[in-house]
Amino acid sequence: MKFSRILFGTVVAILFFSKSIYSQQLSNNNGNAIRLSPKTLHSPSKAALRSAILPGWGQIYNKRWWKLPLVYGGVASLIWIYNFNNNYYKEFLTEAQLREEGKPGNPDYKNASDAGIIAVKDFYRRNRDLTILSMVAFWGINIIDAYVDAKFFQFDIGDDLSLRITPDFGSLYGTNSVYASNPYVGLSLKLNMKNEKIH
Repeated sequence: MKFSRILFGTVVAILFFSKSIYSQQLSNNNGNAIRLSPKTLHSPSKAALRSAILPGWGQIYNKRWWKLPLVYGGVASLIWIYNFNNNYYKEFLTEAQLREEGKPGNPDYKNASDAGIIAVKDFYRRNRDLTILSMVAFWGINIIDAYVDAKFFQFDIGDDLSLRITPDFGSLYGTNSVYASNPYVGLSLKLNMKNEKIH
């Protein structure tokens, strides 16, 4: 119960308090600047709200069609697991109740002890309850994924950006003596960003 309240509070905070406070300038054919308001840009809040209403809708809004099978495959799997555990929980619950009343139960379980039936019932109830929590967590992950994906929707990953990773070998001179050195092995990261004017 506490977990679901925290998750609900997080979703509310994402949807209503995280406004995008930026604007972007583009130029039209005449060279005049066009100022775009956040409402005309791709909205992370809209993506999160849509995923909160219907899982996968935020991914469709973000044009990430390939994520739909993952979302609905996850939802279908969790529903199947819930039904599986719930059916067995009800079956063993009925068996435990019949034994408590002294009535004959399922003949398949006649060799099982009362404590064993109760233990199996509790096992399936626990798995069913964990599946419900997993559904809530999966729903939250779906919302967060849509929100983060929308945030990076206009992120530039073009050819103007490059990262080069190269091995690095060398020596570090110690502080005690001018001649003392410590060899090292590492990686060198070089980030190139080209600034070109758009005509």
